[in-house]
Amino acid sequence: MADIIYRLIKEEDIDDVNTFYNNFHQAGRTKRHFIWEFENCPHGKGIYVLAINLKEKKIIGIQAGIPITVKLDNGVEISTIKSEDSLIDVDACAQLKKTNLFNELYSCFL
Repeated sequence: MADIIYRLIKEEDIDDVNTFYNNFHQAGRTKRHFIWEFENCPHGKGIYVLAINLKEKKIIGIQAGIPITVKLDNGVEISTIKSEDSLIDVDACAQLKKTNLFNELYSCFL
């Protein structure tokens, strides 16, 4: 079975992440848009996690969290994240017999 590594995105990963994302969504997202959406967030830089098949050296899953501040009705403000870019390569997961990739990506937020 191929090893999978979960890690935070690096600057040099953005083009590969966009290719993975655009291949599925046919969105044409650019590096500039990615940086605007995930690095220039009003409440701080987003958390962006990759799942990489080490044997094939390819991304098989992505998950992002955009930081937001929520104001409760009693005036208390809490920090949380809004999930974005939830995407896995289901064919790759099926080949690896991997059924919990999303859980493992989400656990990187803790």
